[in-house]
Amino acid sequence: FRTEPTMPYLVFKSEVLNAPAGTGDKAYIYLPAAGKLMYLRGTYAIDQTKKTVSAAIPDPAFDVALRLSDTLEKLGVKVSGEPQSTTILAVKGQQVTPIAKELTTILSPELSKMVYWLNQKSLNLYAEQFLITIALKAGKEPTTSNGVKVLQHYWKTKGIDPYTLNIFDGSGLSPGNRVTTLTMARVLQSAKKESWYKDFYDSLPIYNDMKMKSGSISDVLAYTGYQTYKGRELCFSIIVNNYSGSTKGIKEKMFRVLDEMK
Repeated sequence: FRTEPTMPYLVFKSEVLNAPAGTGDKAYIYLPAAGKLMYLRGTYAIDQTKKTVSAAIPDPAFDVALRLSDTLEKLGVKVSGEPQSTTILAVKGQQVTPIAKELTTILSPELSKMVYWLNQKSLNLYAEQFLITIALKAGKEPTTSNGVKVLQHYWKTKGIDPYTLNIFDGSGLSPGNRVTTLTMARVLQSAKKESWYKDFYDSLPIYNDMKMKSGSISDVLAYTGYQTYKGRELCFSIIVNNYSGSTKGIKEKMFRVLDEMK
């Protein structure tokens, strides 16, 4: 197999197994922090037309530093030292070297545009970075745990019990996450009152002709969104845990339930 872009600093080991038709893509990628060996595990249905598995770049800062260093060398610019990142230095117990000279500044797109693509394409890296940035904006150290605390406090001010938001990461991929369907629906209901609601609503994908966001990990599937029923706008959330059978099969059953709101 090959990767796009090429990642010469990683070694890949595939342990993915073929699975019966209709079981979908259940292939996942694992890499320890600052690790070099990336494992591909899980199953992949034999009838899958998509022949790729997506994964986030494990250390974006190092990847950028490596490619910039390589490009400069090819252009004849001498680069001293090896590319580094805060992740690599932290593992070594070293501090980040202060910036000697700022070369350029690249601004991100507007927040609403990033949220749009996060929800449309389930960009887990965006979700993780948003959570730690929330902590930074609140004047705290930019960590996942601090981001969770700020998030819980925010929704507490909106009348939502923080104990119903048991969060371990920003992407929702941790099996330790516990968020109730009632809380998810109440979050959407609260969002309706905010100035940013239109941008948020527009960011939600359309599945089964309904405006909703999906979420899935191994044997868990969820949908949360908005739907108008007999002139009344509803906020809904449905989660199925530890299901057996194919993802396609459980999705069809969930859609039949959601169709009752049409």
